[in-house]
Amino acid sequence: MEPTFQEVQAGIAWTAFTDAMTGDLRARAVRQLPDGLPFLVSMKTQDVVEAALAFVDQRYVVRGLPSRPTRLRHSSNTREACVRDLKDFYDFMDAVRVKPGELTPAHIESYASSMFRASPATGKPYSRNTIVRRMQNIRAFVLWLQQDGRLACRFPVEDLVIGRRTVSSIVAGRTYGQHERDDTINFMTFDEARAILSALGPLPSAHAASPRNASSRFRLAAEIVLNTGLRRAEVAGLLMAELAPALQRTRGDDYVLIPVRLLGKGRVWRRVLFPSWLLKEIQQYIEGERHLALESRHARATFGCETLIVNPASSRTRPGLPTNPASIWQAYRKAQPKLKMEGRIDRTFRFHDLRHTYAIWTWIERKRAGDRDPVKYIQSQLGHTSRETTETIYLKAVTLFEAQIYGRAYQKLEHEVAMRTSESHNALCDI
Repeated sequence: MEPTFQEVQAGIAWTAFTDAMTGDLRARAVRQLPDGLPFLVSMKTQDVVEAALAFVDQRYVVRGLPSRPTRLRHSSNTREACVRDLKDFYDFMDAVRVKPGELTPAHIESYASSMFRASPATGKPYSRNTIVRRMQNIRAFVLWLQQDGRLACRFPVEDLVIGRRTVSSIVAGRTYGQHERDDTINFMTFDEARAILSALGPLPSAHAASPRNASSRFRLAAEIVLNTGLRRAEVAGLLMAELAPALQRTRGDDYVLIPVRLLGKGRVWRRVLFPSWLLKEIQQYIEGERHLALESRHARATFGCETLIVNPASSRTRPGLPTNPASIWQAYRKAQPKLKMEGRIDRTFRFHDLRHTYAIWTWIERKRAGDRDPVKYIQSQLGHTSRETTETIYLKAVTLFEAQIYGRAYQKLEHEVAMRTSESHNALCDI
């Protein structure tokens, strides 16, 4: 007779091992998890939710060779968001009294449909990003249950229809018509980019001399996107271990390109070229502001400091811990209204426009330098799996943007020539 259903009442905990515990695990030849890994426990029995832990272990723990330590993949915010989504899904399974191995298409459809109503916690509709993230994580969890042989009823998760939408379309971000992803390609001129980046704060090399030691982390994140084409989440999740080999190879020439091997979107490894001057700024950030942030009491008592961009020591909450990608976007957005009032920019730019600007500038620069196929280089930098994606997004607009960029540059040159001519004429009149 099968045991009766028991509610999990899941709660979230994090791994933390003392020296004694580590020694005991080694003596027993038990594989140890890295510190700071979130997982689910039963608030009723204090038992670990084994299926959720095994899934998180498989998804976020990277186990290298015996000589290399085990580390965690992605940022701490990403891992925590996934486990919180699993907690919400386990709460749903408790409500419908079903075990993970007994899930059916009807259960998945019911769970997804519940998010098209108001949230019971806030009373407001779920945001598109919340629905997309949750369904992405739950789909990955159910697929893992199938692959691990834990699911009694096998079914194609992607083909489930939920209110005229499939799970694949929800994950792709097409949940609501009015929230379709904006594929408009916007670019910045050099002056616009410099104005926005300067408003974000000083460069790490000027951090100590800035008023009140203003944080340079937002400026550094934007500079990385503008000069390498990384995504916001990729910058926020950039690991110290990924940058270490490149930081050791910085040379005297500030414009030498040095490859950095990093784990990007879709958990795919790729090599991205960083200019040497940017790596020098990163090194100054590590030795200055980041070092001070990690020395704070809260940072020493907490895990998850393997990322490059962290909250400063002056942060009211979570100093020394990884900066949330949303915080980077908010700082970028808040810096623009004043610039518009001053006339330094003529429209509001999205953070993703830094990536667009990098692609457009690089395409024009390489094309004028004699590269017959700049798309191939840009594709590798942006991390597109298909060349068609790069061409579809950028190539159609780059011709117009090339004319605009160089048209504005030509107008500025004409203006400077006219000003100099006028100054010369006035000087002759004075004589």
